[in-house]
Amino acid sequence: MSEECACDLCVLGVRIAVRTNRPAIAGAARREFEAFIDEEPAADAVVLGIAVSGHTWRVEVDGRCASLDVQPGDWARVGDLVTLVAAHGRRDLRFVHGSSVATPRGAALFIGPSTSGKTTLALALDRAGFPLLADDITPVDLAAATAFAFPTTAGVRPHTAALLDGHTPLEWPVHDRARGTGGRMGSPVSVGHLFFLEAANGRVKRAPLLDGWERLVAALFGGPSPGRGNAARSVFALRDKSDFAREPELAAFAGVEVARELLRYSYPPRPPLGELLPAAGAFLQRVTCHSLRPGYLDSTVRLIRNALGA
Repeated sequence: MSEECACDLCVLGVRIAVRTNRPAIAGAARREFEAFIDEEPAADAVVLGIAVSGHTWRVEVDGRCASLDVQPGDWARVGDLVTLVAAHGRRDLRFVHGSSVATPRGAALFIGPSTSGKTTLALALDRAGFPLLADDITPVDLAAATAFAFPTTAGVRPHTAALLDGHTPLEWPVHDRARGTGGRMGSPVSVGHLFFLEAANGRVKRAPLLDGWERLVAALFGGPSPGRGNAARSVFALRDKSDFAREPELAAFAGVEVARELLRYSYPPRPPLGELLPAAGAFLQRVTCHSLRPGYLDSTVRLIRNALGA
């Protein structure tokens, strides 16, 4: 491609060479994955090629191609693509759509649909002394019941900033916190608790998938897009703190539903059940799982801390 711009990364041991014809995309990749920048580009790196023409991104990974229809200026989408390539290179892990923090009793992982409160709760707990491991995506080894720090830059919505203190930056440097609990290569942290967040009632809006995303996932993994994309078909538009103006509720969550939700909200899609079920069984034996309906932020954080015994 003409006027090639580069960004070389090493994400959880997967070397990724981003090559694009737009400096803004390379810059977005550097900002998002600052902690993973590879100072010594490797000849065996997976090349993620992104050629932009108008609304269309032509994406190529290891000879597999797909075209995505992306809104002009939405350069941050490169983060989704880098994560997808990393997941393709680390098939031993599940890349879970969830935020996580480190606690004295292991990592606490928050999984749920978009705008269910994952980032808000993780940042609130970070401020309460539980270091942020990852925002939005947490790599998990089910069989070992461990999570990995994934120090990207957290995107904070205005309503989340208002819920915290009104002065929270809209970009939160996760890597500044995660370096001490895993860092660049993602040292494993035992998972102690898993919280499945229920979305708020009402104000549902439709958010279509990126045109071409499912084709790209199918090209890389040989199957349909997993639940992270599917969940984006219907998202809950939380606009202010009134959406959480209720008492939080916490309940035990166990059984096959846990494995189903992990599969729904993670990459790679559709792993062989013969591999998933034993790993999920080992995971459930070690991790305490909860169903959480978030409410008033202070009350929700207290409820979580009580569940953690912290």
